[in-house]
Amino acid sequence: MGHMQRSSAWRSPLTWKQRAMLAVAVFAGCCAAVVGWSLWVDRWIDSEVQSMSVAGDRVLQVEVGTCNAEHRTTLRESATEVRVRFEHRRNTKDTCLDRVTIRLEGPLAGRPVLDAATGEVLDPTDQ
Repeated sequence: MGHMQRSSAWRSPLTWKQRAMLAVAVFAGCCAAVVGWSLWVDRWIDSEVQSMSVAGDRVLQVEVGTCNAEHRTTLRESATEVRVRFEHRRNTKDTCLDRVTIRLEGPLAGRPVLDAATGEVLDPTDQ
């Protein structure tokens, strides 16, 4: 039997260097997609304030729709207003509220409480 040669139709149109570069590019793209997804999932999301009440002159009780997710509160006080921002990680499909206690540095003394994310005034009720 004689030796059969492959026809040029069976040859890859890419050189081995091009194939290696393509493999590296695909791998890098997959890594970037995984990292991007994890950053998106781990991002901080503004939490929706459901209700707020005042307990004394320096304590706010706020219910936010975070449903047991990791959450954080940022507080900024001035002589004229109190700004509060609520954020959480991993948006959950559960519908429950978490109660957050905020201790003010000074008495509320008629200062409005604003949601720092929306700029809306939060209307506290006396407890």
